[in-house]
Formats: sequence, structure tokens, C-alpha cells
Amino acid sequence: MVNADEFVRILKEQSFEFFCGVPDSLLKVLISALPNESHIVAANEGTALSIACGYYLATHKTPVVYLQNSGLGNLANPLASLSHSSVFDIPVLYIIGWRGEPGISDEPQHIVQGEVSERFLGLLGVCHKVLDAASNVDEEILSARKFIKKNHKSYALLVRKNTFIIPHDDTSVSRPVFSRHEAMSLVTESLSADDYVVSTTGMISRELYELCKNRAQKNYFYTLGSMGHASQIALGLALNCKHRVFVFDGDGAFIMHMGGVATISQMQPKNYYHIVFNNGAHDSVGGQATAGFAISIRDIALAAAYPNAFIAKSRKELIEVLPAFFDSRGPSLLEIQVDRGAQPKVGRPHESPRQLKHLFMKALGVLGE
Repeated sequence: MVNADEFVRILKEQSFEFFCGVPDSLLKVLISALPNESHIVAANEGTALSIACGYYLATHKTPVVYLQNSGLGNLANPLASLSHSSVFDIPVLYIIGWRGEPGISDEPQHIVQGEVSERFLGLLGVCHKVLDAASNVDEEILSARKFIKKNHKSYALLVRKNTFIIPHDDTSVSRPVFSRHEAMSLVTESLSADDYVVSTTGMISRELYELCKNRAQKNYFYTLGSMGHASQIALGLALNCKHRVFVFDGDGAFIMHMGGVATISQMQPKNYYHIVFNNGAHDSVGGQATAGFAISIRDIALAAAYPNAFIAKSRKELIEVLPAFFDSRGPSLLEIQVDRGAQPKVGRPHESPRQLKHLFMKALGVLGE
């Protein structure tokens, strides 16, 4: 397997000194080895590339942009219309986690993206090489440097699963004082049987599924992919049904497509309730920090003209604020600040995405038995 510290050392030797991206579980060991002084965790993959282009303009040095292949869609616009050799001609070294690689077992939301990743890069003129545990790191990084220097074009390393050394899993870490699971339990216990929930991808959907699977709860839509879009799924739902609709969002997902709050506010759905579980981290892919605690999510909602916005930083505060939140007119937001970490051995939905969709639509009465 590839030693992440050694990988970063070789990158720096080849003058790759600036790193920007969106965390990925396949790259979490590598990301943890990146130097803090020259590393930025971006809101989404497109903004990561844009920041990298600014670095290039200021230094004339090639930046490194890392991402999971699920973020190639966010990357496409600035890749094609900003950094491409036919536009501003800014070369970039991409390091991309290859989820859903053909022939490798993975989650259903990664299958299509995994199948098209190599073709996607080819269509956008990005030469790539697959990196795995058996790769000669010195040769691969040197080849990337030579290609970029000779052709003045971007280059990508498509990283297979289990390429980087996995760190020791310390199971002795104590549980958070106020966990997301506890906060989520308090919220779901306050919901009625007529309320509908859309949960964001990652640990929030996984913990919610574990929390509610014994209740035979069918009116929850678990968004397995599409990070940052759960709030807009909930908006489309709220505008077209009479039920109260709650979105269970995360700080990373909220920040990734923050412009969505403007659309929500513009439409003013009175039955829309936006809950952001803010732990200041990308919990599903390694716990890398977000800007969640550096900003005020509640104030952002108010600035976007949500009629109401609340915040809770403890169990006591959450219990006190929930009645006012539930009684408020939507769109209304509740920011709940929680500690990092998830329930141990949290599972995933047993049903396929299609089955989950059908169960949800049956609960709404859109589909018959």
C-alpha cells in the first residue's frame, strides 16, 4: 500500500505545493497528511478548482485538486470554461478517489459515476493514470510532472480503493457529550405521523435509518448521494404536498450548495423546516473540518429572508427550542451544533434506492399498493 506521508513528500519534491479539494473516504489518509499551511478544504469541487486557478495566477505553480469522482459534476463547469487549455490554459494535477470502479463492490449511488469516470476525464481532455496499492509512487508523480510541463495540460491520478495505508482504528475514543444521534432522536420523537423527512447523504441518512428502521417508518426519504441537494429535494416536495416537510441537512452539505437557501426563501413554503446538524466536519469521509463553526448558519438563513431561524448548542437548549421551531411558519431553520463522530457500526439501508423511493411515494399516497 502507498504511504500517504511519503506520497505528499514526493509531491512537494516535484513542486506540487498547494492542495485544495473536497474530502473523500478513499483519500482520507492522504488528506490527513497534507500540510495545514498550504491546504484548503473547499465548499465544493468547482470552488476548489477555482481557488486552485487563483493560486496558479499568483504563483505560476501547478496546484493539486483532490476530490471523489462523485464531484466530477461540480468540477465540470470551471474545468471546461476556466482552466481548460482552450480557455485560460491553467494546468492542474487532480487526485480523484474512484468510487464505483467497475468490478468492485460499492454503494448503488456510486455505480454510474464509477463507470463513466474515465470517459468523463477523456471527454474534457484530462489525461489520467490509475493509482493503486502496487503503484510506484515516485514514477507516477514524476510522470505527472513531466506530462504537465511538456504539454501544459492537466493530469489526473484516479485512485483505487485501499490504495493508501489505513490508519489504526482507535475504538477507545469516548462518545460525544451531545451527539448527532441524540439530537436526531429528540427531533424525530417530536415529529408526527403526518410529517415527511428528506435526509442528506452520508452519516445523517445512515443514522436516521438505523434510528427509525424498527418503527416501520416509510415517510423518510434517504438521499444516498447528491451531496448538498437534499434541501432542494425537500423544497420540490414541500411545494407539491400539504404535509410538513423536514430536511435533515449537514453543515458540509449546506455549505456545498448554500445558494439553495435563496431559492427556498424566494418560494416561501410555509410547510418547510430546515434542520442543519452542524458538527464542523465531513463526518462520513474522515472527519475533515468544514467552515461550519467559523460561520453562523442561523444568521445565513435570516439574511436569506427565512422568516424564522433558531440555534441549539446542547440537549437542554434543543429541548427548549423545539416547540418554538415546530410552531414557527416556514421556511424555518434550526441549527443544532453537535460533536463529531457517529454511532459505532452504523449500517446502511437494506432496501435498494428504488425500493426506498417506492416506499416513500406510497406513504405520500402517490403510488398504490
